[in-house]
Amino acid sequence: MNRNLPAKVLLSFIVISSLIITANSCKESYYQSAFVSDRDGSLDLFISLNKGEYINLTKDKDVEYGLSWSPDGNSLVFAKQINKQYDLFLVDLKTKEFKQLNNDTVDQYGPTFSPDGNQISFVSNKDSKLNEIYTLNLVSGDIVRITNNDLMDSSPTFHPDKLHIYYVTFMDRDSMNRITNGELFVTDLAGSFHNRITNQPGNDGNPDISPDGKEIVYNNFKNGKADIFIMNIDGSGITALTNDTLDNRWPRFTPDGKFITYTRVAGKDSDIWIMDSNGNNKKEFITSPQRDEILELRPKIK
Repeated sequence: MNRNLPAKVLLSFIVISSLIITANSCKESYYQSAFVSDRDGSLDLFISLNKGEYINLTKDKDVEYGLSWSPDGNSLVFAKQINKQYDLFLVDLKTKEFKQLNNDTVDQYGPTFSPDGNQISFVSNKDSKLNEIYTLNLVSGDIVRITNNDLMDSSPTFHPDKLHIYYVTFMDRDSMNRITNGELFVTDLAGSFHNRITNQPGNDGNPDISPDGKEIVYNNFKNGKADIFIMNIDGSGITALTNDTLDNRWPRFTPDGKFITYTRVAGKDSDIWIMDSNGNNKKEFITSPQRDEILELRPKIK
């Protein structure tokens, strides 16, 4: 199964403050973070804004999958599967109040906040059986369709410049009619152009942009497994950061840009690992006997 797309399986969100010991010193840093796990056997959204303090926000029977922090770190947007349909929800971490952002008969998932916190980009099949990318203005409620093609689009993420959205388009189908060859594209907030960034075998996916806006980290899936790659924002200088026998995916820069976290999959188990932004010093970051994956880090609050 391609786990780049929302899997309709039981998962839960847990947010923790995670310890990092840098390779060059004994100084400790703590990144507040969120990740998907089935370690509790339930579908819950946890937060922890202080080391070792966990708060269960949902504790329900529904599937929650995919989330994004607001730029101020005070709220989370996520997708919840209710009766086999994904809808978007926003939770205020100060008041613990939930707001459903849509209520219709189509799927919405893969939400990502804009750098100013006023918009959310997301994926939906509202206008096409193959997913398209949209933005939702949280102030006006206006929805703008960003992509409009006969291909499947996914994984939108805003550039820190607030002007561009990077995303994945699946270009081909294989002999089994499976959608393949995911490539990275960039567009503006109106979807007025669509420039291709990558052109390599396999499925590129789950992009994340460095805090300074100069690099993109992503995973490339081929021959039954994924590895992490990094490149310049224009698509040049592609470099592999992982190359082993396991499946490595869903990379995310830490807010200071020094490290990259990623999900490492071994059979039915998955754990969160961390490495320097150049791929050195790989080590376990969050691990348990169950699935721990898809880490999202709380933004650095200025």
